[in-house]
Amino acid sequence: MMRISIWIIAAVLALLSLAAGAAKIAAAPQEIQFFQDAQVSIRWMLPMGVLQVVGGILTIFRRSRKFGAIIAAAGFLLSAAMIFVTGNLVFAVVSLLPAALAALLFWLSDRQA
Repeated sequence: MMRISIWIIAAVLALLSLAAGAAKIAAAPQEIQFFQDAQVSIRWMLPMGVLQVVGGILTIFRRSRKFGAIIAAAGFLLSAAMIFVTGNLVFAVVSLLPAALAALLFWLSDRQA
């Protein structure tokens, strides 16, 4: 049961991280607007997108899952901080949930049989 839970959490986290990163790498209009609203140079969009994609990929594999969770959490925490800057506090708090999911995955990864 623990193995299935870890796999589900890893899959959800990977999908969230890959989707968020891909949108940044593709320079989606809403991402450009998000960076502008947060007063962050759009030059940071590609590195942040790559960070999120790498984190998502690494969470898939058992050997790299903990490191992937750390990278994914960093990407989500950066995004949440940017959302806080825009003044959208409710969405910023909700945006912390994937980072919490990454922390849970990190913690549970040691307990996998």
